[in-house]
Amino acid sequence: MSNSNEPRLKTLYMVWPQALLDAPLSLDVPDGYRLRVFRDSDRAGYFRLVSQEEDWLKSPDELNNFLKLVLPDGLFLVEEVAKGEIVATAGAIHNPQGGSYHFPGGGELALVLVKPGYRRQGLGKLVCKAAINCFIEEGYTSIRLGVRPDNAGAIRLYLGVGFQPFIYSPEMPDRWEALLAGMGWPVEPNQWSYTTS
Repeated sequence: MSNSNEPRLKTLYMVWPQALLDAPLSLDVPDGYRLRVFRDSDRAGYFRLVSQEEDWLKSPDELNNFLKLVLPDGLFLVEEVAKGEIVATAGAIHNPQGGSYHFPGGGELALVLVKPGYRRQGLGKLVCKAAINCFIEEGYTSIRLGVRPDNAGAIRLYLGVGFQPFIYSPEMPDRWEALLAGMGWPVEPNQWSYTTS
């Protein structure tokens, strides 16, 4: 249980580099797995994965609202072939408001998850890359994501795929520098994206 007197950390945002918007990513599917898009028959398995593993989409209504935001064929699943079980997912969603930090419309990488026991096999990178390719194919010029500051595993995944820190307030450079140094990740402020307002 969190202490109500503790300061609430601001969400971290990351963006896809503009220079890479014309370059679809290669998708290497590990043996024993299948990458595919969500089908309506996946509802129960998908809901079970996201609601039990990460406390997301806690009701069928929340799932339906999320699915309305997903681009056509933009919800990606990795299925373990032997069991027919969904073990990883990422969604490419349309977000015309662009959040609070001046993102120009565009898309948002959302609900990225790899089931425990299946991590560190490249499945997270695979579904992220598939979603990025979906955005690129649809002509999106802004791709972003939000991540909790305490989720170092997710941050490491997104950096490894190619996302850059987005600097939206004066304290952000110091926060990112401390976070990346603590993770043993190179600190390269010249590679970060900065808000213009």
